Amino acid sequence: KLVYANGTYSQIPGADSMSLPKRYRMAAVNNLTHAYLGGGTNASQTNSNKFDKFTFATETCATKDIWPGGSYYANIDSATALGNQQKGFVCGGTNQSDGDETSTVWRITYSTDTLDEMPSTLTSARGDGAITRRRFSFGKADVGYVCGGEDEMSSSVTKIAYATETSSYAPDLWGVARMAEAVSSNTAGY
Repeated sequence: KLVYANGTYSQIPGADSMSLPKRYRMAAVNNLTHAYLGGGTNASQTNSNKFDKFTFATETCATKDIWPGGSYYANIDSATALGNQQKGFVCGGTNQSDGDETSTVWRITYSTDTLDEMPSTLTSARGDGAITRRRFSFGKADVGYVCGGEDEMSSSVTKIAYATETSSYAPDLWGVARMAEAVSSNTAGY
């Protein structure tokens, strides 16, 4: 952990004994009290259908099996996530079973630790209608943006309105943005 007040790093007590699987390409989203880290790929190249809930106050983690039963895209890696204080949204990624990219958006409701597939999806990432993975995202309290992706032609932006849980096209990026990161303030995204 990084302590903001003094800029020092330290290991979380008991971190070595946590039963977290070692994964990469996970999606993560948080509010002020806890974070969800989910999906991803482990060392044996198998995608995960678990989410880990990390509680900041106790610095503890618990695995949550919150994917909807029978979800085709339950084993996802390379997704992105964004949200506000009430809910998070896990967007896109790659499905382990067939390697296809997905435009699906899932909603995590923090108060109930549940995940549901939204009827709205991400807009096309390329002019030819193909979907891409490894997008990046940023947002503020009421809206988020999912941008770019791994594909060399990816410049599209999807706007997600949190209150209505709908997605829409937003103006394309100024150019192609591949596997980038983003941050935001209340007035702009970067």
